Amino acid sequence: MFCSQLDPCLYTLRRNGILLGICGIHVDDLIGSGTPEMDKTLKAFKKKMPFGEYRTYPIRYNGVEIRQNLQTMEIEVGQEAYIDALEPVPTKPLGNASTPFQDPKIFRTCAGQLAWVANSTRPDQSFLVCYLLGAQDKGTVAHVQMYNKACREMKESKVCLRTQATSQTANGEFFA
Repeated sequence: MFCSQLDPCLYTLRRNGILLGICGIHVDDLIGSGTPEMDKTLKAFKKKMPFGEYRTYPIRYNGVEIRQNLQTMEIEVGQEAYIDALEPVPTKPLGNASTPFQDPKIFRTCAGQLAWVANSTRPDQSFLVCYLLGAQDKGTVAHVQMYNKACREMKESKVCLRTQATSQTANGEFFA
């Protein structure tokens, strides 16, 4: 396996210039794919460097669930478990909507949680994230209420990113 010159957390397995597999590492999370030779390489790696759960379908990487339909080769990427675990912030004890928010840590946490979702799988939340990030110095209880509403709506309407295979090569591999 060779480390990428562009990203020190990305590794490739090549033989005679042909890409056999690719592997990405983030802190204690690993994701990889490729030919059966790549599978052998990852199994050998696991023996030397034990890591947690080894799953093939679905995959969870950095809190993102990746699912692939092996018949259509369609890939879905979502964060349903992460979103379901988001907790609303009780706002009644904080005052009315126009009351300045006193605890910047909680406000940053709210904005950060939404930013993680918007950047990973829910671009529909991007505007709200930008708005909340811009309001951090002058945040009010109303801003936290917006976060709570976004959490409720994301839990009610499950959304994921989906890509479909559009062509098939001669050897049967699909490319989107």
